[in-house]
Amino acid sequence: MKNFYGRISMKIFIKAVFVLFFTLGFVSSASTQEGISVFSHLDSRLHFDRVVDAEEKDAKIFEGYMDAHVLTEIFLPGGFFIGTELLLEGEPSGHDHHHGDEHDDHDDGGNNDMDMDEEDHDEHADETDNSFFGNHHLAVETLTLNFERKINNSKVLLYGGKFTPVVNLNSETYPGIYGYRATHEYEMPARLGMGGRLVLGGEGSATGRHFFDFSAFAADTTLFGVEGHGSSERVRRSSGGVSNTGDLSSFAFSISASDFYTLSDNFLADFLEGFSYRLGYAKQAAADKAAEDAEEGVRDESRYTASVRFMRPLTDSVSFQAIGEYMKIDKYEGQAAGDLSQTSAQVGLERGKWLLATGLSFIDKSGFEHDEDNLDGSVFNISLERKIGNSRLGIGYQRLKEHGETTGRIGLSLTATTEWGGGGGHDHSGHNH
Repeated sequence: MKNFYGRISMKIFIKAVFVLFFTLGFVSSASTQEGISVFSHLDSRLHFDRVVDAEEKDAKIFEGYMDAHVLTEIFLPGGFFIGTELLLEGEPSGHDHHHGDEHDDHDDGGNNDMDMDEEDHDEHADETDNSFFGNHHLAVETLTLNFERKINNSKVLLYGGKFTPVVNLNSETYPGIYGYRATHEYEMPARLGMGGRLVLGGEGSATGRHFFDFSAFAADTTLFGVEGHGSSERVRRSSGGVSNTGDLSSFAFSISASDFYTLSDNFLADFLEGFSYRLGYAKQAAADKAAEDAEEGVRDESRYTASVRFMRPLTDSVSFQAIGEYMKIDKYEGQAAGDLSQTSAQVGLERGKWLLATGLSFIDKSGFEHDEDNLDGSVFNISLERKIGNSRLGIGYQRLKEHGETTGRIGLSLTATTEWGGGGGHDHSGHNH
């Protein structure tokens, strides 16, 4: 009975959000254009890589893929605005696998390890052909109705619809042409629900600005719901998995702070002015066991994360930034024996139009029950970029050690960013960043 009411409440919530969308759209179109503004942001990454297996140097793969997103915010009178984000994403092929792929179909006790090894071997053996823009998917990443209100030096933001829960740093924060992929694999997919953000303090405050984010959500089983990053598979209630509960029993919250300011002139003051952090937690509830064809033995997933970031000019022409993040996931994707953790660090040195970036991630899968050794892994990357107008051209190298294999990737990247419109004083930071 509880699950029945949960599904009913979720259906009512979805209908209410869309009714509000259409109502506000009608009201805004029927009113004058005063007080209405539009802000858009386009970011596109184009990659051309050569992938080489360390053990099979003749098995070279040439591939091209892209990651692009278009964010549009329509600001309406009264503090309301509509946020949309479309994502066109291509996944690298070769041996750049997802961290959890080899466990996706494991049962409760991990008794299918031998079968999965054979399936993975066959699948990877097929990934030896050149690939140019052949595995790309268009997804609705964000579709929200938002309300924002400033109260003195603070701000309250409420939203409902489809969004990415705020837990850890956005991967786009990482510098370098491969830096953003350091945490890309464990980023939570976009979910359907509601949430809010409380911002205390303003820029230039001695105590900085403090952000409190909270959201409750479920997997998106509507027309726009897909399994995850780079996937075109629809999510259905019968698919099972974490967050696919039909109600708002999954949740996430985080605390972060930045923009510290002090009049002191010493090392500690300089450090604080460029320092920011985030602490986050998320629980993704297991699917209803009574759902038709639901996965057997799915468990609740818990995520704990701690992130730090430091940005500081070293001279008039040189600036430095460093990012570090630790993520621990218990029952990864609902697997009973699937605990993992990852520690990532990325640094960037920028001088004029040039950016040199390098980073390293360590992946710990000791919590997985598996017959195969060397499940732990690491990812190293280094790149050099040059700004050309609103674009950046870069060259880089990535080395992936995983499943006892080492794969090298060297490539070129072209990144283009542009913005247009205005948002009436909004900071455009987005509640999913």
